[in-house]
Amino acid sequence: MSLLSLPNELILQVLQYGAPPDINAFLRTNRRLAKLLTDTLLDNIFRVRSRAYCKRALYCAADREDETMVNTLLEREVMGIVQDMTVPHNTPLLNNAVLTQNARVVGTLLACGFDPNVCDSSARTPLCDAAEIARPEMVRVLLESEGIDVNHQDCASLTALHLGINSGAGDLVQMLVDDERVDVNLPDNHQEAALHRAVQACNREMVIRLLSSAKVDVNQGGPNGITPLRLAISFEHECIVKELLQDPRIDVNQPMFDAPNWTPLHRLARNTNEAIARLLLNHPWIEVNTTEIHNRTPLILAAAFGCEIMLRRLLEHPDVDINYSASVWGSALPTTALFGRIDLVKLLLRDPRIDVNSRTPEGETPLHKAANLCNRPIVQLFLDDPRVDPDPVDNTGSTPLHIAGERGGVSVVRTLMAVDRVDVNKCDNRGYTPWHKAAR
Repeated sequence: MSLLSLPNELILQVLQYGAPPDINAFLRTNRRLAKLLTDTLLDNIFRVRSRAYCKRALYCAADREDETMVNTLLEREVMGIVQDMTVPHNTPLLNNAVLTQNARVVGTLLACGFDPNVCDSSARTPLCDAAEIARPEMVRVLLESEGIDVNHQDCASLTALHLGINSGAGDLVQMLVDDERVDVNLPDNHQEAALHRAVQACNREMVIRLLSSAKVDVNQGGPNGITPLRLAISFEHECIVKELLQDPRIDVNQPMFDAPNWTPLHRLARNTNEAIARLLLNHPWIEVNTTEIHNRTPLILAAAFGCEIMLRRLLEHPDVDINYSASVWGSALPTTALFGRIDLVKLLLRDPRIDVNSRTPEGETPLHKAANLCNRPIVQLFLDDPRVDPDPVDNTGSTPLHIAGERGGVSVVRTLMAVDRVDVNKCDNRGYTPWHKAAR
């Protein structure tokens, strides 16, 4: 007589203490044994108390969308076996299902009362896990669950949106952005919002998806007040800068909250990326003469940093004030002289708008700056220009010759003394002549 033809009572007696895989093999043989052995299999699983068998039983029932069986397992306290808290780093069942199972399993577990906001050892919820591994079908199921916290932050203050952007899953991010409950401007523990992360990763698709939301703050300050636009300029992400500048909500002149109080254009003053410079300068709302905390305009900073590309682009702008001189360095021309950039001095001198005798707040002209630096080529360049006053006085009454004499610049002193219009005996406010200065 074959085993399968035995009476039910004998089969039950034979398999009562069998291993769960053996019972399952019989159960799958035909419908008769399936009905006969289901309870036996369950009893055996709970007798063995195996986490693996219990978890598999839950997942199989959930995959069949058999809520009755899932609830039966829960009523028999299967979670006490599956979710043994004495096991280190034991991942919650729902989190594990998100990582290893399909959306049908997760949906059934949620329908049977599983908490969608359960956290693992990193304070990650199932939604966070689904976003991190780029599983949009899981995100969709979880977003439909009642009571889910869509803005939950893990131990690094990362939300599902942050993690979705990191994973690069466009459809998943769009689902989160379109959800009215999601706070798209929530910062992480580095004060970076979702848009900052997308910009930093140079992910144009993510930036576009985030900008499509009416909720996103395109001018939100991150670390040290850095906005997404400033961040894109710093990393020279041209395509990202272009997308941000096309958004009507962008403030192209928003300063940072750090000490210099620079705007994006100030930051670009030391950048050699001509394409980004053109994008920013062509924006209709750009203020080319805006000043930072030290009253320096972008043009003055470009002169100080010796950035010829940016200096040329700024000079091409119709609204630029080439002679703005309220900064401690004066206007762009004395600034280039101060830093010894003869190539930029020549560039500025060729501009018909330039005031060659412009003064700093201390009354110094570009020639004073060149003399103070003892830079004979620049001094000679100024003296060769008929517009330059060779003998101006600053607020202390000192001429360029006074300064060159005090600094010990012999070649500059000789060059200045060779000019007829220079008074070698002129006294400063303390009655000192250039001779006194040179002798000290």
